[in-house]
Amino acid sequence: MQERPLDPPDHKPFTGRVTFAATVNDVDVEVKAKIVENCIDWDAAEVWWHDNDILPVLHGSQLTAIENQFADRYDDIVRFDAE
Repeated sequence: MQERPLDPPDHKPFTGRVTFAATVNDVDVEVKAKIVENCIDWDAAEVWWHDNDILPVLHGSQLTAIENQFADRYDDIVRFDAE
């Protein structure tokens, strides 16, 4: 009988660009982001709402909310939205 490892194999961290929808204060926005080893590079990101990049006016807690949404849907975003 062969033993199976309990933990799934580690995957290489993703680096690339993605576009995904997120919610900020109950409003849907479009996030265009550069991802570096599974983390959003905020210096190379845009958050679009009504044809305006609103990233410069977002609070840190709102950026954290976007990061959490990215982490929660990581597999779907990287699989389907990677450019």
